[in-house]
Amino acid sequence: MDKRTAFAAGFKRNSIVVLIIALLVSPSILMFIEWTVVSGKYTIIPEPYLLGNQNNDYLHVSYQMFNLKPNRPETMPVYITGGSSIREGIESDEDLSEKISERYNVDTEVYQFASSKQTMAETLSIIDNLPGGKGIVIVGVNYNNMLGSDKSQNYAQLKGDKLLLKSTHLRDALNRYAGEAVTYYTILPGILNQTLAYSGKYLIKNTLKHKSIKVQYLLHRYNKPLTFEERKTNVEQLKAILSVAEDETARLNIYLAKEIIKLGRSKGFDIIFVDTPINKDGIGSQLDDVNRFYRTTMRNITTEDDVLYCDFIWDMQIENTEFADLAHLITKGARDAFQERLVDGIRPSFVRFEKGGL
Repeated sequence: MDKRTAFAAGFKRNSIVVLIIALLVSPSILMFIEWTVVSGKYTIIPEPYLLGNQNNDYLHVSYQMFNLKPNRPETMPVYITGGSSIREGIESDEDLSEKISERYNVDTEVYQFASSKQTMAETLSIIDNLPGGKGIVIVGVNYNNMLGSDKSQNYAQLKGDKLLLKSTHLRDALNRYAGEAVTYYTILPGILNQTLAYSGKYLIKNTLKHKSIKVQYLLHRYNKPLTFEERKTNVEQLKAILSVAEDETARLNIYLAKEIIKLGRSKGFDIIFVDTPINKDGIGSQLDDVNRFYRTTMRNITTEDDVLYCDFIWDMQIENTEFADLAHLITKGARDAFQERLVDGIRPSFVRFEKGGL
């Protein structure tokens, strides 16, 4: 009997034992993988070797969160959350930190947790994972994340679909909203998605092409304005998304915005909602009805819960050519102007801080 035949015979005799062992070991391996991610142990690997792509917001935000956790801020932290519009509106964390520190004579540190098309559920998960204590959380908002992010997009964060962050507060909040148990207790689907569909895909691609798998995260990735026709297409696409937005979408996002306020306050944060850059010239009057509904909604939320709402963007005159499209700034001058108004806008938080109220 050769070795292969002997192995096959042995496998058949012990197949039940092998199957039982496999069934016991597989869940253990999966649990270990999730623990490695949820605990942040995977950050022993430098971020550039994990990103796969320089635009990988989701891994970057998750990675930065676990870098922050064991190193709680010693200075006044200002956390930036929201979508890519606010990410592109800020020159850099260091630049904004310097401007805030100079203006209010308080040592501050800015932490960027904005990501592409960030939903309110993802923002809530970020806040749930932040270390508690005095701090400011800026939530970048617009009609896209308040009116365009539907139930499926928000619920996807329960399984870590984009951000590799587990949030019991999000799960409990959605339980209360739905009036029924939400069944996702693991973010393994998100971990597998990130590994296979995002980071893994680019890592394998670069390896096969004999390129370096080490890439640096890119904060700004827009460098030129779209053509007139491209912007026209963008407006039509946005109108199409918002036209099918149901009342349920708005209700869910309003509910999550209130959960953000409640959770933030319980952790010692001052929550500030900030309207992100919008290309008024590029959009024209085509979304006026949507804008009125959106701004009224935000005023109602922030008035009822007594939180700061900065809507200065509607008074700013930013040229069409300083936008890549409808929401992303591309010039340093425009970013500086936005940052200047942002620093002015958050003054009430620092006034409370000086009085010991924050």
